[in-house]
Amino acid sequence: MPDYTIIALGSNSWHGPWMNRQHIMSRFGKSFDIIYSTPLWTNWSLSSEEWKNSSWSGSFKRVDNVWVDETPKWLIRIPRLPLLSRFIEYLGAKRLRRFIDQNRGKKLIVYLFRPEFFNYIKPLAADLIIYHIYDVYDKEASWSIEKDKWQKLILNQADLVIASSQEMANHLIKKTNYTGSIKILKNGADYQAFRNGIDEKVPSDLATIPHPRISYVGRLNIKVDLSLIIELATRRPEWHFILVGPEVFFDSKTKELLEICKKIHNIHFLGEKSHKELPSYTAQMDVNTMIYVLNKDNWSYYGYPLKLHEYLATGKPVISSNLSSVREYDQVVAIAHNPDEWEQLIEDAINGNGRGCPKLRQEVAYQNSWDVRVKQLNDWINHLN
Repeated sequence: MPDYTIIALGSNSWHGPWMNRQHIMSRFGKSFDIIYSTPLWTNWSLSSEEWKNSSWSGSFKRVDNVWVDETPKWLIRIPRLPLLSRFIEYLGAKRLRRFIDQNRGKKLIVYLFRPEFFNYIKPLAADLIIYHIYDVYDKEASWSIEKDKWQKLILNQADLVIASSQEMANHLIKKTNYTGSIKILKNGADYQAFRNGIDEKVPSDLATIPHPRISYVGRLNIKVDLSLIIELATRRPEWHFILVGPEVFFDSKTKELLEICKKIHNIHFLGEKSHKELPSYTAQMDVNTMIYVLNKDNWSYYGYPLKLHEYLATGKPVISSNLSSVREYDQVVAIAHNPDEWEQLIEDAINGNGRGCPKLRQEVAYQNSWDVRVKQLNDWINHLN
């Protein structure tokens, strides 16, 4: 790749749960200058601890091979005043551009992970624009006509469009009538970290939970089939279901199911863990699951689970709901279609009869590591020049 600086614009904090954004950019950062920035503050942020603890001037801090933008607290958007908000975004983009110009004389790639950053494109004066779709955004409750317009404008300007799954790309084409090329960059795994997880000390909050341990590792939200977990835990009280991750994005029905789960003795909630802690949890399970609700109105139906290859890298058995993106790995992932199949497949896995073998699972994960993904992305960018 030529000597580029990349400004990556994503919605999630760099310091929160690691998504594909952090995995990709932290690896690119070994060879290129990367600046990672998130949306500016809004007037709704003024009561938050994050805003109160931020600095007025802001800063750029070097973390994980990346310059992470700590947004100044005076850059506040007021969504009900769109012209003012757009001007604030202009100032925010110019601030990023000044940081680049003061320290580097390289060409600029603006790497957009969300349509909300459309107004950054012009003031940043990018040499290349990349739009990376990691979810079906129009299935989100916050989707709007304005965001739909921004997405279509970005698609018309982007030099490279990427989606995390083929289902995602197909949906985007259907919704926007986009006629250009969409590259598929599937999620990967930090292979070595999860491969080595088995050799790490068992975390103290996990060590007290008996085997067999059946896990779901990831954010707990409306995509997780809590009703199925309740049924399986009730059927098999000797099995221990372990949920590792933060609780986010619940509707009222899911909240009710969550409260039921917390009253069942063999369902355990261990909370959010850092990306460096996750391998030691995942590798100490007997079975790892992707126990999702299958609903075309939910963004997760179209996704490519980040945890898929992380699970496989541990060598432990994996069972999944019937997601389109998982079917191609049915030689190493057992796919369940109903509660009876879930119960039987979990029992098989506990007894050593899971789909595939540890070596084959790890080979598949190795072939789908983040290093492999970043090399592919690097090749695509090279061909843009």
